[in-house]
This record gives sequence, C-alpha cells and structure tokens, in this order.
Amino acid sequence: MPNRVPPQPGECRDAVHWFVDSVGLYQGSPRGLILSDYSEDQEALIESAVINFKSRGVTSMVIAGDMLYKQADYLYQHAAAQTTFGRPLLSKLELDMLDSEVLIVTDLVAPETPQQLWYFYHHLLYPRALAQKPLVITTPLGLDEFFTYGAECDDLEYAGRRVTWEKAAWLMDGMLIDLHHFRMLRAENLPPMLKVEYFLYKAVVSRGLNLLPQHVMGDYMVDFALMERGNKLAIECDLLASLDNPNSRSAEATRTLVLLSDGWKLLRFTTVDLLANLMDCVDAVADVWVTGRKKSPSGRLVSGQSSSHLLELPVEDDVERQCITSGAGPVAITGGAGTGKSTCVVRRVAHLLSQGVNPERILVISHSTESVRSLRLDIESIIDKPTLQKLHFHSWNELGLKLLKENTGAIKRKPPLKVEGNPQRVIQRLLTKFKRDLDQLTLELSEELEEFTIASLISLYKANLITPKHVKERAKTSVDELVAKVYQGYEEQLQKSNKIDRDDMVTLAAQLLADNADIRARYQYQYEFVLVDEYQDANAASDLMARMLALPQDNLFIAGDEDQSIYESKGALPKILSEVSLRLPNARCYVLENNWRSHPEIVELAGRLLDGLSRRRIRKDMVPGWEMSGERAVIGPQLAESEAAEAEWVAQEIQGLLSEGRNPQDIAILYRYNRYASLVEEALFRKGIKCLTTNPDSTMVPDEVADVMAFLRLVMDPDGPKARESFERICQLRTKEIDPKLFNTIASFAEANNLSFLKAVEIYSEAVADQSCQDLEQLVRIIRTMNHENLPPAETIALLKRTQRLSEYYKAVKVPPGVNYEPMRKLSQLEEEARKFKTVSEFVRSQTSQKSADGQAEPLVYILSLHESKGKEFPVVFLTGMAEGLFPSETAGDPEEERRLCYLGMSRAKDMLYVSYPGKFNDVVLAPSRFLLETMQDSTPKPVSSAGATVQPGAASAAGATMQAQQEAALKAQQEAALRAQQEAAQRAQQEAALRAQQEAALKAQQEAALRAQQEAALKAQQEAALRAQQEAALKAQQEAALRAQQEAALKAQQEAELRAQQEAILKAQQEAALRAQQEAELRAQQEAALKAQQEAAIKAQQEAELRAQQEAILKANQEAALKAQQEAALRAQQEAALRAQQEEAARRAQQEAALRAQQEAALLAQQEAALRAQQEAAQRAQMEAAQRAEQEAALRAQQQQAYLAQQQEALMRAQQEAAIRAQQEAALLAQQQAAALKAQQDALLKAQQEAALLAQQQEAALKAQQEAVLRAQQEAELKAQQEALIKAQEEAVLRAKQEAALRAEEEEKARQAEAQARKEEEEKARQEEEQRAKAQEQPETGKKPAKGRKKSQTREEEKKDASDVRDVGIGLPPQTAAVADNAPGFAMPPAAAPAPPAVPTPTPQAVASAASEEAFWQSVNGVMGSEVKPSASVGVPPGVTAPLPQAMPQSQHPREYYEPDQPAAAPMPAFPQAQAPLPTPVPMMPMAAAPAPVPAGGLACPGCGEALVAGSRFCGECGYRLETRIIACHLCGAPQESDAKFCGECGSKMHDNKPAPAVPENSQALGAYEDYLTGQKPSQAGWVTKLKKILD
Repeated sequence: MPNRVPPQPGECRDAVHWFVDSVGLYQGSPRGLILSDYSEDQEALIESAVINFKSRGVTSMVIAGDMLYKQADYLYQHAAAQTTFGRPLLSKLELDMLDSEVLIVTDLVAPETPQQLWYFYHHLLYPRALAQKPLVITTPLGLDEFFTYGAECDDLEYAGRRVTWEKAAWLMDGMLIDLHHFRMLRAENLPPMLKVEYFLYKAVVSRGLNLLPQHVMGDYMVDFALMERGNKLAIECDLLASLDNPNSRSAEATRTLVLLSDGWKLLRFTTVDLLANLMDCVDAVADVWVTGRKKSPSGRLVSGQSSSHLLELPVEDDVERQCITSGAGPVAITGGAGTGKSTCVVRRVAHLLSQGVNPERILVISHSTESVRSLRLDIESIIDKPTLQKLHFHSWNELGLKLLKENTGAIKRKPPLKVEGNPQRVIQRLLTKFKRDLDQLTLELSEELEEFTIASLISLYKANLITPKHVKERAKTSVDELVAKVYQGYEEQLQKSNKIDRDDMVTLAAQLLADNADIRARYQYQYEFVLVDEYQDANAASDLMARMLALPQDNLFIAGDEDQSIYESKGALPKILSEVSLRLPNARCYVLENNWRSHPEIVELAGRLLDGLSRRRIRKDMVPGWEMSGERAVIGPQLAESEAAEAEWVAQEIQGLLSEGRNPQDIAILYRYNRYASLVEEALFRKGIKCLTTNPDSTMVPDEVADVMAFLRLVMDPDGPKARESFERICQLRTKEIDPKLFNTIASFAEANNLSFLKAVEIYSEAVADQSCQDLEQLVRIIRTMNHENLPPAETIALLKRTQRLSEYYKAVKVPPGVNYEPMRKLSQLEEEARKFKTVSEFVRSQTSQKSADGQAEPLVYILSLHESKGKEFPVVFLTGMAEGLFPSETAGDPEEERRLCYLGMSRAKDMLYVSYPGKFNDVVLAPSRFLLETMQDSTPKPVSSAGATVQPGAASAAGATMQAQQEAALKAQQEAALRAQQEAAQRAQQEAALRAQQEAALKAQQEAALRAQQEAALKAQQEAALRAQQEAALKAQQEAALRAQQEAALKAQQEAELRAQQEAILKAQQEAALRAQQEAELRAQQEAALKAQQEAAIKAQQEAELRAQQEAILKANQEAALKAQQEAALRAQQEAALRAQQEEAARRAQQEAALRAQQEAALLAQQEAALRAQQEAAQRAQMEAAQRAEQEAALRAQQQQAYLAQQQEALMRAQQEAAIRAQQEAALLAQQQAAALKAQQDALLKAQQEAALLAQQQEAALKAQQEAVLRAQQEAELKAQQEALIKAQEEAVLRAKQEAALRAEEEEKARQAEAQARKEEEEKARQEEEQRAKAQEQPETGKKPAKGRKKSQTREEEKKDASDVRDVGIGLPPQTAAVADNAPGFAMPPAAAPAPPAVPTPTPQAVASAASEEAFWQSVNGVMGSEVKPSASVGVPPGVTAPLPQAMPQSQHPREYYEPDQPAAAPMPAFPQAQAPLPTPVPMMPMAAAPAPVPAGGLACPGCGEALVAGSRFCGECGYRLETRIIACHLCGAPQESDAKFCGECGSKMHDNKPAPAVPENSQALGAYEDYLTGQKPSQAGWVTKLKKILD
C-alpha cells in the first residue's frame, strides 16, 4: 500500500513536470495524473503546463469541475429526449474534449447526482481511455475522500445498483497515477508507471528477468522490454482490450508493424488479465522469453509470423466488415431480417480468435437453446473443434442456471438445485389458501383471478426485477394485496422446496451479480468479450446480467432488430436496443440494410407490412441484396373453404414440390393458431409425407408422456439412481400435496444409511405414522407389485391410468385461453405404440434411443409455430391461417406485436412464400387478415376447391371461366356478409361491454361503500379495545413499579450491610498479608543481593575469558587478512604488469585484439576466482578453528564455573559479607584494567584494518582507472577510425558527384559557347564585310575597332558563364561611388556615333581614395575566401574606375548547383563581382528604375537595405544584416557550427578542416544571388529573419 501521508507541494510539482515532459515525446501508452489535496497555491503549475503544451504544438483543454457537472445536468436532460440509435447527443464541449490531446479538469469533486456520475463515466473517463489520450484531474479532496464520496452517489443504471462508480474507480486506477503511488515509485527509483504495470514489473523481476521499464526505440516507447542478443520481447499493458485492425492506418497499428518488422515479439496484456491472474501473466512472459511460444491463457502474443487477417464473408458488405473488425468497447448492430446480424456475431468470434484472444474468455449468448445451437454450428464451420470446445455458448436461462448452481448458498438454496416444472399448480394451491381469509367483497372481485393470470403477472414482475416487497408497497386495492401475498408465498414455497422456476434462472442470477461484488468480480474477469444475438427479446433482468458480465471494460457486442421483437407481452424490452446510444454513448452503432436472404419480391412485401408499425424507434431501410429473378416468389393469397380444406391444399402443394425434387427439409409450414399443427400433420400423413411438429404450449399444459415414462422407469428399476426424480414427478399427479421437506428428509435418511430412495420411503413410512407417509408407502407398493408382475408396457400404462385416475386428473387441469390441449390424446398414442413391445424395459429403451436419434433422422417437413421459427430460414415457407381473428389473434393484447410476428414469418422465406387463409373456421365466417389487405391489396384471392386443387383463372373453356366468376361473386358476397356480421357483433360487444362496465362500476362502488363501512366499524372497535388495553396496562405498570421500588429499597439496605462487613474483613486480611509480604520481601532482597553479587563476579570472570579469546581470534584474523592483502596487492601488481604488457601487445596487433582481450579476461577471472576460493577456504579454516577453540574454552569455563560455584558456596557459609566485599573490589579493579587493555588493542586493530582497507581501495581504484582508460582509448580509436572512414567515403562520394556534375556542365557550356561563338563570328564577319564595302574609301582602318568591342563583350559573356561557386554568407561589401553596367537596371548605353580611340583616364584624389578602399575590400574578401578572388593587376580595374557589374540572373533561373547538395538552401548566397577589363566611361542616362540609395558622406552603407552604418557595427540596425561573418554548417545535416568545432553537435560527424578554397579563375563569374542583391533585389528584414531561423533550425 502506498504511503497515505498527504502529498507535499514538491511532489505535486515533480509529478506535473514529469507529465508535461512525457506528453508528445514518444508514442506509447498514455499515463494521466490525479492531483489530490490540490490548493490555489499550485494553480501556477497547470498554467505553466498549458503554456508549455502550446509552445510545443500540443492541443490541450482546461475545464473547471463545476462547469463539467453543470454540463452533465444540461446534457442528460436533453439526451434522454433526443438521443436515437447511433446518434448520441453531444455538444461542442464534448467534441472539443474528444479532440484535445491533453484534457485537464481542475477543482473536481466526486459526483453527487446520478446525472453527474453518468456524465463523469461516459463522457470524461471512458472516451479518454478508448482514445488512449492522457487526462489530468485536480481535486481539493484527499484521494480516499474522493473515492469514498463517489461510492455514495446513486446510479441511473444497473437497476439502481451502485455499479457505475465501481467502473469509474476502476478506470481511474487504470489510467491515472496518484501522488501517493508517484511518491512510492520515486522512492524505489522507478519511472512513473500505472499500478498494474508496477505489479507486473515486481512479479517479473522476482523471477530473475532483467525487465526494462518504458524502453525507448526511436520515436516509440514500449511499456516493458526484455533484450538479450537477438531475442527481443516487448510487453504492453492495455487498459481496454486492444485489437489490431488489418485495414487500420492508426498510429498504434503502425507502431505494431514497426516492432514486428524489427524482429520484436509483442506480448499484450489487459488490465483485466493482470488483475484476474497476475501469476499467469508472469508465466506467459517467461514462456515467450524462453521458448518463443505462449502456453498460459493470459495475454495476447503478436509476432511477425502470425498475421491478423479477416476471414472471408459470405457476401461482401463493407458495413459488416466494419462491425466485425471494430476495436474494444461496446458495439451495437441492427438491421432487418436476413441482413447478416447473426453472421456478424459468428465472424466477430472468428476475428477475436485470429487476434489471439483466449477462447475461454469469449461468451456467446442468444435467446433460446435452438438459436444458440445454430450459432455454434455456424462457428464450427470456420474454426477448429478444440478451439470451439473452449468457447462458452449459452441461452439466457442456461447461463443463469449455471451461475446459480455454482453459487447456491448465495441465493439461500442447497445443492442439488431443482427447477419447478408446474408453477401454476403451486400458485393454485396458494390462491385457494389465501382466498379463505378474504371478505365477501374482495372474493367477488377476485373471482376472475386465476392461477394462469397470476403466473403471468409473477413472470412479468421477475422479468422487470420487481420483488414481492415492491408489489406489496405499491398495492392500491385488495386484489393487488392478494397478488402480492400469492407472489410472496410462491417465493417462500420455492425456497422451502429448494427450487427455482424458469424466470428465476435469469432474475436471480442478475440480482446475484449486481448485489454481490465478489461473485461479480469473479465472473467479469472470467469473460472478456460478451456477444449477444437477438437482443431485442432481452428483458430487464437479462440486460442487467449481460452488462454485469461485460464489466468493467464494456466489451459488449449486441445484435438485434426491434421489428422482430415478439416477446414484449412476456417482458421483453425492445427499447433497450433503441436506447443504446443513451445508455452507452461510446458504443459504435451500425445499421445493416442489405437483405441477403430473401427474394426481392418477398423483401418488398415485408417492407410494406412494416410501414404500419407506430412504435418503431429505429428507422431503417431494407434493400434486396440480389437482383430480381423472373420466377414469382409470393404465391397467393389462397382462399380455402375451411381450415381443413386449407390443410389439404398445403399438403397437395407440398406433394407437388417434393415431386419436383425439393428436399423436405427446405419446406416449413408456419401457423399462428395452434390447431393448425394437428390439421396439417394429419393432412400430410394422409399424403404419405413425413413431418416434424412440436408442442409450443408444452410449458402451459401437462406433459402426459413424461409423467407416464417416469412411472415406467420406476417399474423397470425401482431402486435405480434416478428413482427419486421420477418418484417426485408422479407424486405431483396426486390430489393431495406432499410437503417437499419430507422428500429431503427421506433422501438424507437414504444417503446416511446407504439405501435406495424407495426403500427409505418404506422404512420411514413404517416408523412415522403420518397420512402423507402412508400414501407414499402405498404408491411404492404399487410400483413393487408391477415390477414383480413384469406386465407388458401397454397393460402397465392401462393399469396406471386406472389406479392413479389420470383421466380425471388431466381433464381437471386448467389451461390458459387460446392453448390447444386435448387430454389423454398423447397418452392414448403412447399406449398404442407400447403394444409393439413385450417388456417395459424394451419400451423405455426404445423411447430413450428415439429421442437421441431425432437429430439423425431422415429429412422431414417442418411444422412450426411462428415463435418457434425465430432465427431459422427455409427456401419454401407456407404461412397459413391469415384470417382476421386467427392472425392477428383475437386474444392478443398488442396488435403491434402481432404485426411484428407476421413480419417474422414472411422473412423466414428465401425463394418462395405461400400465403393462405380459410373462409370459415369452426363454421364461423372470417374475413382476410388486415395484414393481407395492407400488403397484397393488388392480388386477387384464388379460391381452392373442396378437393384441395386451386381453380386456375384463364382456363381454356368458357364454362370454367363462368364457374370461377360465380364462385368469386359468391365468395365476395360471403365475405361481405361475414364482414357485416363481424361489425355488428363488434358493435354489440362494445355496447354489452359498456353496459357491463357501468354495472360493474356501480356494483364496485356499492361494495366499496359497504366495505368501507365494515372497515370503519372494525377500526372503531379495534381502537376502543386498544384504548382499554392501554389503560389496564398503565394501571398494572404503576402498581408493579411501586411494589418493585419497595422491594428494591429493602434489598439495597441488606446488601449494603453485608458489603460493609465483607469490606472490613477483606481490608484486615489485606493489611496482614501486606505486612507479611513486606517482611518476606526484605529478607528475600538481602539474600538475592548477596547471591547476585556472587553471580555477577562469576559472570564477569567468564566474560573476561571470552573477551580474551575473542581478541586473540580477532588479532589472528587481522594478521591473516593483512597477509592476504599483501598477497593480493602483489598478485594485483603482477596482474597489472601482465595486463599492461598485454595491452601494449594489443596496440601493436590490432587484428588479434578481441581474442587476446578474451584470453586476458579469462585468465584474470580465473586468478580472481582462485584467489577468492583461497580466501574462502582460509576463512572457513579460521572459522572452524575458532569454533573448536570456542568449544574447548566453553567446556573449560563450564568446569571452572562448577568448581568456582562450589568454592563460593563454601566461602558463603564461612563469611558472606567479607567475601562479597572482597570480590566486588577485585572485580572492579580487574574490569578497569581489562577495559583499558581491550580499548588499546581495539584501537590498534581498527587503525590497522582501516589502513589496509584504504590501501586496498586505492590499489583497486588505480587498477580500475587504468583498465577503463585503456578500454576508453581503444574504443575512441575504433570510433574515430570508423568516423574518419565514413567521412572520407562521404567526402569522396560528394566530391566525385561534384566533379562529374562540373565536368558535364563544363562540357555543355563549352559546346554552347562554341556554337554561340561561331554564330557571332559569322554575324560579325558579315557585318564587317558590309561596313568595309560601305566605308572602304573614307575610313579604311576603322574596321578593327568593333572587333575589339566584340572581344570585350565576348570576354564579359565568358566571365559571366565561368562564375565560381562561393559559399560564404553575409560578408562585408566594398564602398562604391557609382555602380553602372552595360545592361544593369536603371542605366542605358548611349548610341555610338563614331568610335573614339581609347583613352586612359587620369586618376583624381577621390579616385585614389576609392581605389584604396576597394583594395581593402578585396583583401577582406580574399581573407574570408581563403584564395585570391580579385584578379591580377594585368586585368584589374585601374584606380578611380568602377568596374561594370554583370547583369543579374533572374531568380527562377538560378541553378541548384550554386548551393551545397547536403546543406539546406536557407538563404541566397551572395556572390562577388569579377573584375573586368577597362572600358570607356559610359554616359549615364535617365534611370528606368529607382537607383540604389546613395552612400552617406563619411560612413558606410548597409548592403542589405542601404541605410547608414555606425563605425564598428556588426549588425544593421534597420534590417538586421550581419556584417563580416561566416556561418559554418555541417556538411551532412546542415546544422550551424562553431568556427573551432571538430565534430558536429547534432549528428556527430567530423567537420572538414577550414582549408583555403581553390583560386577562382580569372574569367569566373559571381553567383546570381549576389547579382540580385547588388541590382536592388534585397531581402526584407522579415525575409532575413525567416532564413536565419531556417539555418538555425
């Protein structure tokens, strides 16, 4: 447990600093903080953290706790009314909280209302955990206070149980680090980690594994790592289950791929894994580390060999694929029939298994046993059988019964737990019992209250988690109180008989999980993924159980369709599915719309039927998944004369389908009215067609066959192991009820005495004279007699019917309205079948084998009720009885549920759907069902003849057409008459109902008035009686109080006198005893003092002897240690000399260095081990010698002590006082002397030990330092050699590339120059010839001057093309007086009238000064460049003449070769003008653009902006231009470096020596960037700042 001392401000500051530094640094598991005891003085920590996040580009959000709870109240109020499936209500605040990388909630207190708790969990904690984003919470409360207050908050979910806070606390422990835990981690010098990570770390380290927490690999961080040579294992602890999506491009998936590609094995645990069984997780780590395989069921191993792939779907549907591959958290799926909801459940299981999820942690639930079996078969077809056997498949009742059997004590039951088979019988007896105590009025009101009605009410109560206490508290009438009494009595009777009913299987299990935290924890850690199909039929109890089992991760995968909810009248809640986005706002919801099952015509028909639903909450479309075929899919509606004719028509159609080659199993007949089962079965039997039918009302009617078979099993084997079960069943057929405790008593008696159950009944009945026991003994006698007679099974059944009066019993049974039950029909069939067998044993075995072989029988046609067809599909479906009153049923209370039931029946068909209805049923004319009129209004009913054949319209003969028209007219008239009769009957029924209601109301008012009068009279009588009883009781109490006071006074006086006498006697005895004790104590003290002095003297003598022996042993050990130290020093010196020689040898022989070092280390290790072994042996010998001496000295001391004691006793008898005084003096003197001697010896010994230890430490440190120095020198030499080789290779590659590029450029340039030169020469030659012809007579010698000008122009062009590459940035520029050029912007050359001879200008004083400053400028340039940039004097510019500037190259034409390939082109590199040959002074013209700023008098101008500079400035105050500075950059990474740096501080590469650059050719041209600068294209101040930032970055 962490230290619960309140956290200090320094700890809070350190925790915040750690959190700020960890966010965004590496990609890994998020870890948040909860800062308890947070005060206003610490608010600056959060403010600085937010500023830090903002500066680093991390999005953060801060919200106050009170604002969060205000938003909770507002959002829940609107979400409850506006949330729909897949659309949870969210405001901008929730969206911002989801988007922020870091969320900080300040001053948060524990939630106080259910709405605040709902928001705290669903919108704060769970979304952050699901998105794996960090969270920080500050609270003024202490940590324990925060959790204590939160546990007291009420809950909106889980039927009012306080479970949501348990989930919230679990999430906070799993994602936040509190300050107490942070303090403990710092004390152990561990990095901050979550609690479960700490538990895993401690457990793994205890196994001896070197576990590295929070290991960093580049940009990624894993929670733990194990590394040794080539074996690498990464361990991740996930809060929620992490599933790899094969199609995902998330950062988590990318990190997993990077780890796997680098050879890592990845082992993932969830918090549930670590909390459920930590040791299994540690075993998994050890197995994977040693063997590479995981044997433990905990955790999920992800390696490079196992790839996560998605199994192929039956049909390609993108929405289904998203459902199946979704990650952790709740998922909800809805869609119409045949859209693939069950397929998603099946493929989801396969996907989880492919992800490495333990199959024992997967739970699959469905509504019924049949649907569970279907899911199991589908999953079995895609996975292997051993894995299938580890999965858990259960229906709701099976799962609840399993939980209850494993925890019978928690529900006040004892094993074995039994299920009540006939709850109506128990309720009937209770109802009869409680009606006896009712008054006449209440009895008349409860006449219509039968056991079936109360059984249905109790079932609804249990489905909605309503207890008898709640029913009693909310009872408004006497009838309600009667129901509450029966409900309470029924529960007590079940508990008394150690039974439960079918509703208790789910209700009790859900309540057990919700109320018992220990049991809940056991099962919620057992199942990690819970998948539920047919969720629309779940009730409140089953929904609570599923959500309890999915705790605490909420990995709940549900699929359902509210349009197929057919059990709402029995407690199902289809709204649970539509409200999933309110109850689970973080659930991912999907709607499937493509119907892949049915023909498009059937899909369209079913869609029209759904349009009539009024309580439909989820709007969805159903689209056919395959195209329309030419064949007709919907056949009908077929009109039959009666129900028998309809059954004959169905049988005839099925016979035709079978003759066409249809498989019998492809055909199903569905019905709503139960009588159709027997009608169709008989019709098929007459056609010779085998079929399979079931009894849908088996739970509402007696099971005659099971009762008789139980009796036959007893007759076959009366003393068998299952005799008790069969005997209790047949005892229920008796009219008189038998106490269940009696059976328990007899069973205990039989078990204790090793008797069979029937034998125990016989013995117990003889011993107990009770009527119930006599009845049981008589029944046992009948069974024994039948067993001895060995009658045939048919005669045995007939005898049983007579003796047990079964006919009377079954005929007296009441069944609910609408249930088809014919007493004794099945029993008669069973008796006929029993005539084929001779003995009872053969018949019983045949019945047992027949049940087991039902699944392997030949193909049969199915006859099913609509409720039984749920979850099934058939190619051909017959939907019968589609008449008003039959379907929808007249007894149904909810027309919406009937419509959904009809939709269920239609959607079972894949290829063909037959629809039929009778014109009469039980001789009552019926109209077509409203469902037919709504969906098939365009179809004309086709009548069926009495023979069962359909009369086809459009026959060849006109007589047939006329007959058909007559029949249709008659049928129409008949239907109209029937409809009119129905309307009249309905009107009459309404009137009668209204009259009956009025009469009942009047009668009820009278009865209530009479009852009220009776109650008032009874109340008055009760009050008077109570008042009289109170008065009598008060008087009696007064008299008793007076008498009691007198008696107490007398008794008190007597007791005081006796007490006083006792006290005096006791005091006298105490005084005498004290005096006697004092005398004895004084005498004893004198004797003890003398004896003590003698003993002390003896003990001191012994101690002196022991001390002397110890000193001798210590001295000897010290001498031996000093000798060993000297030997070790000599040995170490030899080792150092040998090591130094070996190191010198290693320096000379670099190739044999590794092998030699290994030999040296082995030799050194062997020597050290030998020395250590010698030391240990010497120490052992010394210990053994010391032990022997100690034993000898102890024996000697014992002898001396005995002799000395004898002498002392003799001396004591002679003179006790003299001997004592003398012994004390001698002992004191001796002790002083010995103490002084001992102290001197100890000081000398300690000093010698310290000197020896210090000398050993110094020698060891020197040896270690020498070894480290040698090793460091070797490593540095190797590293330097590697770096130099790498740098040399890089330099050679770069130089080679530059040379090749320069060679190619030079060749291309030469080619272009040669071509241009040839073209110019031809043009010049032509011009010269023309001029020579024109001016041959006047100026014969002037033709050479243009050639000279052409030569100069050509020289300038060549110089422009041969510009050198200069890599200095921001150096100083020369002062200039005038900047003019041939084609420079702002200047133009005047037209040449007549060329004049060149004249050399005379330099002026200003020109001389300008030349001097220009010379200084070129000197600075040459110094920076390391070579002569300025040309020689022969081609230089004469003093006083300004060289023309070359034309600036456009920026878009600057080649990339102007910059270093490995350096970022952060800013344009300034180039230097190349001096040209002297030219005539040009005449300045009007500038075309603004000229550069003039140079101020007496100062320098900034080359960046032209502003005046102060002498000695290094930066321009206007634009920030840096003067006369060279920025040196790394040749590999481009990072700026110091001028004297030898290695790059960023990448570690070696810097090149700053050697002078090669000389620039005379005809080279400056860079275009510098030309741009000199021609006025100067960068702005913002541009320089941007470029400088790029360089520094």
